[in-house]
Amino acid sequence: MKWRYRKQEFPPSWYDYPKIISIILSTRKITPEAAEEFLYAHKKNFYDPFKLKSITRIVERLAEALENREKILIHGDYDVDGISGAALLFRAMDRLGFYVDHYIPHRASEGYGVSQKAIEKAAKEGFKVILTVDTGISAFGPAYSAKFKGLDLIITDHHEPKRANINSPKVIKKSLQKNFVKFEEDYKTSKYILPEAYAILNPKLEAYPDPNLAGVGVAFKLLEALYTYFDADSEELYEDLDLVALGTVGDMVPLVKENRIFVKKGLEVLTNSNKAGINALKFVAGISDGEINPFHISFILAPRINAAGRISHANESFELLITEDEEKAFALAENLQRLNNKRREEERAIFDEAMEQALKLDLKENYVFVLSSERWNYGVIGIAASKLVEEFRRPVILITFEQDIGRGSCRSIEEFDMHDTLTRFSEYLESFGGHKLACGLKIRKENLEKFKEELNLYASELLSGLDLEPALEIDGDVQLSDLKEDFIEYYRLLSPFGVGNPEPVFSLKGVAVDRSSIKVHRERHVSFWINEQEIKLRAIYFDGQEKLKVLSESDKVDLAFSINLRDNETPDFELKILDLKPSSNN
Repeated sequence: MKWRYRKQEFPPSWYDYPKIISIILSTRKITPEAAEEFLYAHKKNFYDPFKLKSITRIVERLAEALENREKILIHGDYDVDGISGAALLFRAMDRLGFYVDHYIPHRASEGYGVSQKAIEKAAKEGFKVILTVDTGISAFGPAYSAKFKGLDLIITDHHEPKRANINSPKVIKKSLQKNFVKFEEDYKTSKYILPEAYAILNPKLEAYPDPNLAGVGVAFKLLEALYTYFDADSEELYEDLDLVALGTVGDMVPLVKENRIFVKKGLEVLTNSNKAGINALKFVAGISDGEINPFHISFILAPRINAAGRISHANESFELLITEDEEKAFALAENLQRLNNKRREEERAIFDEAMEQALKLDLKENYVFVLSSERWNYGVIGIAASKLVEEFRRPVILITFEQDIGRGSCRSIEEFDMHDTLTRFSEYLESFGGHKLACGLKIRKENLEKFKEELNLYASELLSGLDLEPALEIDGDVQLSDLKEDFIEYYRLLSPFGVGNPEPVFSLKGVAVDRSSIKVHRERHVSFWINEQEIKLRAIYFDGQEKLKVLSESDKVDLAFSINLRDNETPDFELKILDLKPSSNN
């Protein structure tokens, strides 16, 4: 495996911390002045919600709805971010006395975005306000429809707004129809092209200190503002940070700034949650005991919450997150477990077929993999696309066709802004939306080949000179003496790890392994001890049997490792080996 070292933005010597901690702060682009705030992540460091554009207008409209007992329809989305965000708004607004109900569209029959069925429901049942979470920034047609029916549509979203560029009118005109004149005026005067809603709350629309909030994070900021307006007890709101952590980690936004605080504090609430649904899901998934970390959300809880929307209807997951009935919670959690098992089977089949297609592509001509089928479940293709990105380190678009219309899920790499790219080639698309690393699209079959051709010509200009070979990203090289420093107390503060703050990886070169200590466990895993320079460290290499020969025959080795903490043991950490090779210092 190739090793690639991350750029250190500041010299480690600038920090007043042990070298290992200083390296991590530097590669995370945390200045020495901001290091303490990053490490300790206090709730007091939440940004003022009233820095968000339009939030005062929204709070005043919602206060008016409360005073007049107007019905508010909370419109969520069918993934973990939109579901947890809708549940957060529902629970908190219900506590504040609002008259609220919810609507989550069906992924297969209604698709992404503000649903026309939701607008019809709201108009028919006497709602006055529709409040979205995690959706709506591209809802041009639905926004006009809501306005026509006398509904105040309040959009809270975190996805990229459509930018004013020469191609955009062709796409948006399809939704606006007769109202294109109004759009033309906006197009000439605005940086973004926005739906004509009552108000829009999106941190990407202005210079908000953290533009990378998840949808549930934007919803939390709105609730912060509401609690301030009504002089309500914010500690009550902080009890819902478990929901914020679920959506934030599940949506894979960077865990820095406010997101880091949301997740760090939210994991504490999630570990000791008082919500019947969350506790039932933890029990069914086998993680009731011990602390919850981002891994448990990403690979255990979020997939089960997402499974309902992918295979059945996301309402089941929403009901799980709002119910106080333990019996109902366990029934819902067990069903999500069944749906997730089915999702895994479908995902495996899609991935295998997509991989077969990918292996036939010429990598010199296909910098973006655009693969399609008429058999794939739209609800599952995004997961398969993500796995292909990990495998090839190239952007991937998987499209499933039903007759002449295809719906696609796009996943990308840091070097390739998928949303910006789709904006450039929007003339070939019926619709699209999302953000830099993940988007959804709709395309006609007749446009697919031209879209694929133009897309890859553009991608070749951007990516042809870059090193796209998959590699192990390493924060920095350390010495054995650095591991003798008292750094573990600070290391614990670095979590939670995830997007934007990955688990740190280091290299240690020219190490002599105690060969007599080498052991093989279950014919797969290898452990050994390093015993030199007055330091004794245990190392464990999961699935490392193939490197047994290197360990046994090399006088010295180079190690790539992460830190595995060990509570109540001496030493209080061990090395989790990620790769090793004969030492270059031999």
